[in-house]
Amino acid sequence: MPAWLRQVMRDDSGQDVVEYALLTAFFGLAALAAWTSIRDALGLGYARTTTGVQSLWDPPPPSGS
Repeated sequence: MPAWLRQVMRDDSGQDVVEYALLTAFFGLAALAAWTSIRDALGLGYARTTTGVQSLWDPPPPSGS
């Protein structure tokens, strides 16, 4: 086995970077999955609120000629 290959296999200086990158990717995917369900729930909540608020007051018909 060449010396440079043995040195590369023993060197673990980039290990922390890889671990942080994997951890960041995991949290990013988890946040994306959570946002998808939160977005749908918020949209449904706003739609219900809008419908409820619009039905609270029925304006009188316009008078005039």
